[in-house]
Amino acid sequence: AGLRPNRMSYCAVMGSMGQCLYWQQALESLEEMWQAVVTPDLRNYTMTLSALEKSKQWQWAVELLSNMSIRKLKPDLICRSIVKRARFAG
Repeated sequence: AGLRPNRMSYCAVMGSMGQCLYWQQALESLEEMWQAVVTPDLRNYTMTLSALEKSKQWQWAVELLSNMSIRKLKPDLICRSIVKRARFAG
């Protein structure tokens, strides 16, 4: 049996993607987590939102924020602030 990705490994990957402005891959990683039955937590969403902000993808950030509620995750102040900054920058 090999190593299996977990929330923290995904979080590290998403953070790196955000630094490189690979926002599409950050979103794909989040979806991959759901498909792999590794339930994303607030940190995973925060990292993905940050990647979207840095890439000036505010529309996607707004959509992802609303998706959090559907997934039964409550966006915190950090998530909401990231989306707010993304909207003003975009």
